[in-house]
Amino acid sequence: MLLAGAVTGLGPAAASAAACQAWTGVPPPSPGTSANGFNGVAVLSPCDAWAVGSDEDGTGLNQTLIEHWNGSAWTVVASPDVTGEDNFLNGVRAVSANDIWAVGESAGSGADQTLILHWNGSKWAQVPSPSPTRAPTISCPPWPRHRPATPGRSAGSPATTAPARIWPSTAANGSWLPTPSLSGNLGCACNAMEAPLPDRRAAPMKLPPVDYEAPRTVSEAVELLAEYQDQASVLAGGQSLIPLLALRLAHPAVLIDINGVAELSGVSAADGWVAVGAMTREYVAEESGTVAGVVPLLAAALPLIGHEAIRSRGTVGGSLAHADPAAELPAVARALDAEFVVCGPSGERVIPAAEWFEGYLTTSRRPDELLTEVRFPAAGRGTGVSFREVARRHGDFAIVGLAASLTLSGGAISDARLAFAGLSDVPVRAGDAEDLLVGETPSAELFDEAARRATDGIDPPADLHGSADYRKKVAAALVRRGLRAAADNAARGSD
Repeated sequence: MLLAGAVTGLGPAAASAAACQAWTGVPPPSPGTSANGFNGVAVLSPCDAWAVGSDEDGTGLNQTLIEHWNGSAWTVVASPDVTGEDNFLNGVRAVSANDIWAVGESAGSGADQTLILHWNGSKWAQVPSPSPTRAPTISCPPWPRHRPATPGRSAGSPATTAPARIWPSTAANGSWLPTPSLSGNLGCACNAMEAPLPDRRAAPMKLPPVDYEAPRTVSEAVELLAEYQDQASVLAGGQSLIPLLALRLAHPAVLIDINGVAELSGVSAADGWVAVGAMTREYVAEESGTVAGVVPLLAAALPLIGHEAIRSRGTVGGSLAHADPAAELPAVARALDAEFVVCGPSGERVIPAAEWFEGYLTTSRRPDELLTEVRFPAAGRGTGVSFREVARRHGDFAIVGLAASLTLSGGAISDARLAFAGLSDVPVRAGDAEDLLVGETPSAELFDEAARRATDGIDPPADLHGSADYRKKVAAALVRRGLRAAADNAARGSD
């Protein structure tokens, strides 16, 4: 006995698993004669499957054969009377328990015709097939958007050329759609019936319609921003913007892609500052010796951003321009009093970090300005840093994060910087705790009091990740741990 064709009716993984459950240790369908074959199987569940094929009737002709699996045994189900003399079923598709289609061919009057049967939940019935107009054999054109059953040839079919048909579930007028004419095909049968799924290659793109510009210089980018103003979005690494576009949370008229502006990339140190170009990839900054040696707090935060794939595309300037308050880089910039260099039609201006973050995903950059560079102050001798965060999973945005920096001089704290991520709509600087720390000698008691002052008066948001009270407790714990780690690093650095 031959079992051929596709298992259909479920997704590929589910169908395979269901078929294994249904047939492990039980016999396959077994009609009464020896000259029989099954060419298609449809699985609805481990206890509900259909097999279709043909059975030789003793006169040399074949008749349709349908069997059903009920979970314990296969039984033959009565086939309807069909018009042809020699009939085959070669494919079956189960839409539901009450909507099953079987297709094949019927030979009569010296020509093959398409054969279509339908199960309505109680019996099988033949569905009238269209009478295809025979046409000269031509090469197969591309399939239409609704993917049809695979046309083929059954052994012993007369030498005919008849176009097959496919019934799409989305056909508004209930008409059959023709399949391509077949080149060199002897007969027309459907050897495996597939669902009329849309061609994914022809589907609309995921992003909304948007115009696209790709300037090569900063001046060209600024001209475009001046032209489109609020209707434009700047595309840097795209790790935040592209998801927003896909979810239709952003609707720009034009994307200004600055990936081709080479002058926006690079890391350099001069006059006590490290300048990071806005288009510098996060992984480039992460691996930069200049960043590691001169701005250790930035170096500590970079590995915590998403995953390597994110950092390979994401940019330092893109993250800071996006200004997500739960992200790592805004907290670092706020803690270190970084400077943001923007370029507009009237020239450059420098914006301090305290003025850059205005609200949730909002900065003080004007619509006609482009962020070109971010400057971080060099860490002094005896500086220790720590960046700590609590997230649901590695790579997630922080529920609470803390950027901490302490500078020791003669065993006492000469400079202290603390900035939270995830506690407000902007990164939050803990000024009262910083004032407490300066001039004191590091100790557990001092850090406990600093944690209390850092969390006094804050009102964190509550969401599905944690309540406001939970966030305050996590923030206090991070202050204690972060200050201990920063003090230890500073003590080693000042030796």
